Amino acid sequence: MLPSRRSELSTSLSAHSTNQQNLGFPREDALAIAELLSRLALLERSLCQIADGSAAELLLDPLFRSMSDMYRRSAAAGLVDFSDLAYELAQAFGTARADDSATRRLARLALLAVGQMRRLLIPRSQEESGLFAKQVVQELVNCWA
Repeated sequence: MLPSRRSELSTSLSAHSTNQQNLGFPREDALAIAELLSRLALLERSLCQIADGSAAELLLDPLFRSMSDMYRRSAAAGLVDFSDLAYELAQAFGTARADDSATRRLARLALLAVGQMRRLLIPRSQEESGLFAKQVVQELVNCWA
């Protein structure tokens, strides 16, 4: 199960600082962001395999674990919007079954969410807050539910 979301998010909110270097993130956060981007690429590959109909039953548990880990790491780095989305995706995959058509649909929706999560980590402009990306993913999660 995922750790207490409220306590981690409140801790991460108080720990988050703003700096104009590295796209507005402190050096430690920039390293965390680079790691999260790498994890997103791996996650994307697994989601593509599921969306293509390959080995969903083998990939569901590792996907859930990976998303849960991304949630914990992003919350610790103070990336609140990202951690909220990672939490929602982890919950969706934590309750997913190996039902082929439903799991493929979830994987396709999750691929869209991963694109939005990447947008949160690499904003197109300094002013982009991530609210749009968060809204898009929340709508995707609501469609799934």
